[in-house]
Amino acid sequence: MSQSNRATESRAQVPEPEEPKASTGRRFRALVAKTPRVAPTARETHEYREARDHREAQDHMDRLWTPELFRVLGAAAMWGFAHACFVLLPKYLALELGVGPREIGRTMGAFGLASVPVAALAGWLVDRRPPRIALAAGSILLALSAVGFGVSDTFGSHIYALRALQALANALVVTAVGVAVVEIAPSSRLSQAIGLTGATMLGMNAVAPIVVEPLAATAGWDTIFMISALVAIGSLAFLVGMRTPRGKPPHELPAADGVIDDDAGFPFGYATVSAASGVAFGTVMAFQQPLSLAAGRADVSGFLSAFAIGALGLRLFAGSLPDRIGRRRAAAGALAVYAVATATLGVTPLALMNAMGFLLGLSHGLFFPALNVLMLSRVPTRRRGRTLGVFTGSFHFGVAITALLGPVAATAGYPTVFALAGAICALGLFALLGAPETTVSSLGPCSALHDGRSARDERASGRKG
Repeated sequence: MSQSNRATESRAQVPEPEEPKASTGRRFRALVAKTPRVAPTARETHEYREARDHREAQDHMDRLWTPELFRVLGAAAMWGFAHACFVLLPKYLALELGVGPREIGRTMGAFGLASVPVAALAGWLVDRRPPRIALAAGSILLALSAVGFGVSDTFGSHIYALRALQALANALVVTAVGVAVVEIAPSSRLSQAIGLTGATMLGMNAVAPIVVEPLAATAGWDTIFMISALVAIGSLAFLVGMRTPRGKPPHELPAADGVIDDDAGFPFGYATVSAASGVAFGTVMAFQQPLSLAAGRADVSGFLSAFAIGALGLRLFAGSLPDRIGRRRAAAGALAVYAVATATLGVTPLALMNAMGFLLGLSHGLFFPALNVLMLSRVPTRRRGRTLGVFTGSFHFGVAITALLGPVAATAGYPTVFALAGAICALGLFALLGAPETTVSSLGPCSALHDGRSARDERASGRKG
């Protein structure tokens, strides 16, 4: 065989190289590429867009931190500081104007007494006008009252008139802030939003005494009152451009232990509870400072700051607790602590006074948002302002009873006054536990909202079903 024939045969015996096998992913992509594509039908496209829009709308509804809420918090913070400059008013009355427990009790009680009729007026205004109108009016009235205190150097009937003016300012602002938050915040986070708003104002109650007490000792009380007026006017800047949606459907407000009954009357049982807690709060705010001053303690701002820090801390770190465990249960437990702490405050050693203030602040911070939503969850939209106004008025009616406790403090001593206020607060606890349930009405999805469950939980259970 010739050499050329052998070379040809050897080349013929060399196997051809095999093509590499395609990977699984490559084969799948090739198969998909060969599969004819089917365009979605118009109905499928419409359903997809509806589902996407619904998800986006729901995410927007569940968003808590919005520019409108920041405006409300800013206005509430500045107004809260201006108002908190007067938490040391009992000390001012005792040391600067030289009055006793009778006058102090009447002065502090005048605020609560005037709040009863003006609360209904504030609710009526907020139901008919945007909340920013009431916020602006409340800021201006507080500034005017602060100027009045600044130019006054004697005790007289004009002090009661200035306190009445402050009561009107407080009713307007508290009612407007509460209704604005209900209109702005998502239903599933309503208790948290109300708690945050209250915490903002309470935070100023923690800051103001620390600033006011040493500044008053060096610059005088007239300077404090002028600062209060300027800060109150400054809060008007946050009201520029504020918009709150009106007419939120009633079922978007989550009911707590029942549902909204459009035909139901005002829950007067909860108003009684609010009034009983007002007695305890008013007694603590009016007579704790004279109690400490009589015992030889000149620094009284620590108790007030501890109270505010306790309420603020609970609302910031456990603001959703009423939504999780049930608002009635949260309010009852907090009110029980409130009653016991108030009753024993008169015999508390000075070394533990600030700790007692912190405990009272914790119970205050848990109780009021829970009771607030318990009341608002039972009324339709058109009556929220009036309901919140009556809630505020009933609380300050309890504060007004402080005026009757001044003579008791002058004759029987401060421990007797605190024990009596704690007993009245305990009666409010029994009223809370015995308050009737709201009759369930047929309002569709709303009938499932009870015992603190949020709207988000309801949507989740609906998806599972």
